[in-house]
Amino acid sequence: MARRRTKAKTTRSPSTSAELPPIDKAAAAKVCGFFPDVLRHSKGAIAGQPFTLLPWQQKVLSELFGRLNPDGSRLRRLGYIEVPKKQGKSTLLAGLALYLLTSDNEPGAEIYGAAADRVFALG
Repeated sequence: MARRRTKAKTTRSPSTSAELPPIDKAAAAKVCGFFPDVLRHSKGAIAGQPFTLLPWQQKVLSELFGRLNPDGSRLRRLGYIEVPKKQGKSTLLAGLALYLLTSDNEPGAEIYGAAADRVFALG
């Protein structure tokens, strides 16, 4: 007897900007402001300087944290970032983990980090 495949129910975010709620500037500013206000670079020529977000980093964080449902919860609970090497992904994600751990005010928050292989994990 052949097994019947069933389609899993999925919840999708609206796909066009016309369907998306506007970015809540206060919510976006909270996460984007955390980086230069709290975090400092620890290595290289910029050690000790505030972590100033690059424009693409501000846009990603604003999209993830600034789009809110009517009840005030975040519209997006998952993000995917793909940019070339040496563009600040790891530093951004380390800072984001600190933000989620200390400043997001989500009870029982759990933060996980993963890498594709051991070399990247030990970095």
